[in-house]
Amino acid sequence: MSRNSKRILKMWAILPMVRCPGGRRESERFDTNCPVTVGFAPPRVPVVTKHKFLRLWSLLVGSMDALTGALLIFAPGLVLQLLKIQAPPAGAMVFVSWIGVFVMSVGLSYGLALGGRRSRGEAVWMFTSLVRILVAAFLTTKILGGSLQMEWMLVAAADASVALVQVVILRTGWWREGTR
Repeated sequence: MSRNSKRILKMWAILPMVRCPGGRRESERFDTNCPVTVGFAPPRVPVVTKHKFLRLWSLLVGSMDALTGALLIFAPGLVLQLLKIQAPPAGAMVFVSWIGVFVMSVGLSYGLALGGRRSRGEAVWMFTSLVRILVAAFLTTKILGGSLQMEWMLVAAADASVALVQVVILRTGWWREGTR
């Protein structure tokens, strides 16, 4: 097999696992100098460290909330229409915009988690998890009581899901691992 062929196979992660001299099996990395044997190597997946994941999650979830909040402030009817939620009377729309300020504030708070200090990120995640759990509980209670439409359950489920992921990661101590 030519050197270029091996390079191409490495890129597509289909180069078989190899046995190097001494009988050691190399499945974690490729060694083009060893003879090829049976089996296939796992595909090469970009390594995402815990710290990178924490920052990416904070960026994505924070952006989602900040954008949703801004849309609730400036175009509340559009957001409610996209969620298939019946809009309240025109006079009550100001309260939907007011909720948008709150949602945008929660989203922007994730920006604090992107800074250099991990203890700050941990605090932001604790606070936003608490807010999300309370919002999910409130919405679920009001939906089951008949005060809110069933379409609000999407918001409750999204908040509960994000809170669950954050609580699990907080309990496993990912934010503290980099401070040791």
